[in-house]
Amino acid sequence: ESLPRALAHATVRRRWLDERASQTVPLELEEEEEPTEDEPWGDQKVSIWPPLPPRSVAQKDLPNWMSGVRQWEEELTKQNSTRLLALRAHTESVIRGELLSGQLLEPEVLHFATRFRPLFERLFLEYA
Repeated sequence: ESLPRALAHATVRRRWLDERASQTVPLELEEEEEPTEDEPWGDQKVSIWPPLPPRSVAQKDLPNWMSGVRQWEEELTKQNSTRLLALRAHTESVIRGELLSGQLLEPEVLHFATRFRPLFERLFLEYA
């Protein structure tokens, strides 16, 4: 009796989670502000760029390695940090929901919840 109810509950929760994930759109964060003169570094750009090559890079391969580093730097400057932060926030919210629903649908949790349902109902009614 408990297994069919648990499976039906899992199906409903999965459908609800998928619908919620499809409705969630990435947040658009405000544009980053330009640095002000009050910042400790002012106009100076503190950087340890370019990084030193690893020991495994031979002298003859150093131009190719530096070319790769320059390409990587160009790719980084093209990226929009605001958009990436919004994408990460969206991804984290979806993953958090999937993780929580996955944990709640574990067989041990379902068994525990079924076994102590009267206790949980009583607690809910007392605190609601």
